Amino acid sequence: MQDDRAFEELLAKVIDFMNREALTFPKMYTGLLGSKLEDKVVEVLQQCAVGTMF
Repeated sequence: MQDDRAFEELLAKVIDFMNREALTFPKMYTGLLGSKLEDKVVEVLQQCAVGTMF
């Protein structure tokens, strides 16, 4: 269950980061569709996962 909580916290951090970035760079996020959005999510996940068990 601790792993579940840590994963939920990581996802929340990713969502918060991407929401704040989307407010700052709305045109960039508007253009992120399909695999480009997936690539961005992976990039942010990797950044946010530093220092975690993931």
